[in-house]
Amino acid sequence: MSARDHHAAELREEMITALAAEKNAVARTVLLTGGAGASGIANLLLERLAAPGAMNVLARTALACDAATAGNAFREFVASTIYADAQASATREIDGAAQLARDDPANFQAKTRAQVAALEKLQI
Repeated sequence: MSARDHHAAELREEMITALAAEKNAVARTVLLTGGAGASGIANLLLERLAAPGAMNVLARTALACDAATAGNAFREFVASTIYADAQASATREIDGAAQLARDDPANFQAKTRAQVAALEKLQI
C-alpha cells in the first residue's frame, strides 16, 4: 500500500468515525427524548433482538445475575446496536460520497466544507 493510499484509508476511517459518533449521539438523543424517529430506532432494536441467540443471551444474563447486571447487559446491547447502525450508515454515506465524486467530479458537490476538504485530501 502506497503512502497516499495509506493516508486515504486513515482519512476515510477518521471521517467514518466522526460521522458515526455524530449519528450515534443523535440517535441516542432521539431515543431518550422520544422525538421523531424513535419508533424507527425501537424497530431496529426489536429486529436485532429477534436475531438468533440475542434474546437467549439477554434472558440467561437476566436469570443468572442481579437486576443491576441484567439492566447493564440490556443497556450495553442497546448502545452497541445503535452504534453499529450509526457506523454502518456513516460508512455508506462516506463511501457513497467518494463514489459520486469519482463517477462525476464535475457535477459532484459535497454537502459541507469538511467533506470538500476531506475529498480533496483523498485526491478524488
